[in-house]
Amino acid sequence: MQQTPKIKEGFAGMVREVVHIPFDPAIVNGVLRFDALRPETQRACLAMGAAVARGL
Repeated sequence: MQQTPKIKEGFAGMVREVVHIPFDPAIVNGVLRFDALRPETQRACLAMGAAVARGL
């Protein structure tokens, strides 16, 4: 069941930008290492950082 669009829509009025970070098994293991993330998760994390930087 894909709820991502509905969740993003729910936050749209409260925040400047919503970035979806996909589930990644590497996030569950404790210490978060960027190089252990899947490429799609790495790209999403970079997009998240860029969104934060745009707001500064």
